[in-house]
Amino acid sequence: MNNPKSHPELLSVRRARRVSLLERTQAAHLRSLAIMRGALRRQGDMIRAVDESLALIMYERVAEDGEWQFRFSSDRFVEVFGLPPSELWDPKGAWARLLHPDDRALVLGSYAKCVATGGGMWRADFRATTATGGVSWFRAVVRVEAADGFEVRSLGILQDVSTEKNAGERVEYVRDHDELTGLHARSYFERALTAMLQGPPRRAKALAVIVVDIDDFHEVNAAFGMAAGDALLRTIVERLVLAVPERAVLARLAGDKLGVIVESHAAAATEGLAREIVARLCDDYPVGDRKATVTVSVGVSWPQTGRETAADLIHEANLAVGVAYASGGGSAQVFASDMAVQSVARVTLKADLREALSGGQFELYYQPKVDLLSGRIAGCEALLRWNHPLLGLRAPGTFIEAAEQSGLIVRIGEWVVAEACRESVRRRRAGLPVVPVSVNLSAVQFARSDVAAMLARSFEQTGADPTAFGVEVTESVFIDFGEREAATFRRMRELGVEIALDDFGTGFSSLAYVKKLPLTEIKIDQSFVRGAPEDPGDAAIVRWVASLGRELGLRVVAEGIETREHLDFVRRAGCSQAQGYFLGRPMSADAFAAMLGLRELSIAFATGLNE
Repeated sequence: MNNPKSHPELLSVRRARRVSLLERTQAAHLRSLAIMRGALRRQGDMIRAVDESLALIMYERVAEDGEWQFRFSSDRFVEVFGLPPSELWDPKGAWARLLHPDDRALVLGSYAKCVATGGGMWRADFRATTATGGVSWFRAVVRVEAADGFEVRSLGILQDVSTEKNAGERVEYVRDHDELTGLHARSYFERALTAMLQGPPRRAKALAVIVVDIDDFHEVNAAFGMAAGDALLRTIVERLVLAVPERAVLARLAGDKLGVIVESHAAAATEGLAREIVARLCDDYPVGDRKATVTVSVGVSWPQTGRETAADLIHEANLAVGVAYASGGGSAQVFASDMAVQSVARVTLKADLREALSGGQFELYYQPKVDLLSGRIAGCEALLRWNHPLLGLRAPGTFIEAAEQSGLIVRIGEWVVAEACRESVRRRRAGLPVVPVSVNLSAVQFARSDVAAMLARSFEQTGADPTAFGVEVTESVFIDFGEREAATFRRMRELGVEIALDDFGTGFSSLAYVKKLPLTEIKIDQSFVRGAPEDPGDAAIVRWVASLGRELGLRVVAEGIETREHLDFVRRAGCSQAQGYFLGRPMSADAFAAMLGLRELSIAFATGLNE
């Protein structure tokens, strides 16, 4: 066997081979180490990228010899909290001090429970004070390892979720508040009331619900526009806020309906508050360069049996509002059990009125107006009657208010005008004497429709003579009288329609309207006529109105003639015409036509006017 030492060339080759192998091995290790270092760098870059893109704070800690050792922690710890994690979780409880007081007990308690039960995934959303002194929302997701009730290792992520939480709080605010007024929304009002009712019984019994409804607020929107109506509503809300106790819950329940929850152990105090609300809110409010007179109807309810729900109390307060409004508005009412029965009756009545309108249940009766010089029929007033299928013939006093509140009066009024025109045409075509016919128009009709256009349309469709047609209005039409209403009256006169001011003398501003409006007739209220023969004051009023009419060139009609004494007095007083049961009761269209067929002599002979 050859000795390598005896061959120096061979030894050199072998050594060279060993050196080459070692170098190649070292190079491979270096390459592996470079790869590992690159991977670690890329991992760190990835973690930093995640930190920057999601605002994450990452950490890993282990318990060694009773102390926490942090194997990894984001630089953002110091940036966000102003403390490194080793100080943040120190034995003195810096973390607990940074937690928001409202969240501290829940966060620390739930984390301790997670550790005590063996660990696992712990999640929580909480608020904490940051290095800037502000408060931010954080979401924590932590994988906790525990043994014997102690934490041994945890790997966690904290994420700033303030933007999400603030957006959620905004959504919640929008859900629970009314955008226009800033008050709570109805949903919040109902939840708050429910929570109070489910609280301690003594406190629940002290609750009261107050509902405030602005009377006829739709007319403000119609007259001045929605923007003006919104501004007026905000002003009213500002007054309401000042009128109620500071701890009261206020909400906008519907368009112009506001709700208040108050705590009061005395019913009298709550009723006094309701009256105070009425006093403060009923007023003249500026609307642009004009003013609007506002009244409110207020309803009050409180638990009676202890079993009422939030919906029950709101419903009962609304029923009380309905009673306050039906009594004329501008008042407060406390709920009583019979109000529910009355409400059902009102709803039923309105439904019956719709059926009456569509089912042809309405009819016109006619009451003659008599000329006091000739004794002949000088005209007639068309009076609405309802042939109710169960209750029989019903006078307007039993249903007109419901028709006005529901808005049906507009359609009913259109039917009355059209029917009066049709029957006038039928009498003319039958060869009967043509006498002017007048109809009563409601203030609601003027507010919600174009009366002049409606009259013109009826004349065109029926062929009736506008100059043999008249309308009767009361002073309620002129409560919010303006240029729009004045223009309507001028157009009516241009059509040839006569205009009578009904119930003259019962209002405080009659003379102003007599001067301003294109009237043709004044009707003296029957209360003065009936008292005139015996009461000197009533007699003086009748004589004065008759004289006023002559001076202004207006026809003066005395209503309520029920006796021969009434008739004799108004004739001597100088009235132009008279109307009443003594001269003729309201009668059907056929009966009135038959009376006209007698050439109007029956009135004169029956009353002695021809003497």
